[in-house]
Amino acid sequence: MLRDWELPPSCPPIILVGNEPNSREPYGHSMEPDVAANVSHQIRRGCPDSWLVVGNVALPSFLGLSGIEWVKQYMDHNGEHDQLGVHCYISPNGNVLSCEKALGDFVQAFPGVPECVTEWGTYNRQPDLFADYLSYITQNFDCYAVFTDYDVHWQTYGYDLNMVTADGRLNSYGLIYQGVKTEP
Repeated sequence: MLRDWELPPSCPPIILVGNEPNSREPYGHSMEPDVAANVSHQIRRGCPDSWLVVGNVALPSFLGLSGIEWVKQYMDHNGEHDQLGVHCYISPNGNVLSCEKALGDFVQAFPGVPECVTEWGTYNRQPDLFADYLSYITQNFDCYAVFTDYDVHWQTYGYDLNMVTADGRLNSYGLIYQGVKTEP
């Protein structure tokens, strides 16, 4: 991932470009759409055969621009992309419908453009909610990646996004993701 929109040291087949450019640290790396578009041309020139999954915008935004508006401005500046990346997390007091609506609006805003939910997850520890969101994601997107993290940094914010235990076994969320629904 080119989190900070830097030029890649090599050219893998797929490159994630940007991490929540419509967000702020520590969650994302803010980048204006026009600047990001200019950098994307440099990345494309350096890696012409790589598939660029660009934006990886936050829904909702932590800054002024919504994810949809950020991508529209990026595309207005002819930003390079093969696929658009998007993130959506269900907040501790949220429900699956909040991300279903946000992701649905995103897809409608860019018809015919491939999208990938490059980060998704739930901030609460409700296995049924996680299972419902997983079902929505897998039924509506061909490309997706659940965000998991063992970094204590996120736990200091009250987020526990782990899918494995300290000894390496799958916890209830890992089992749900694997396809085995169990109680926590």
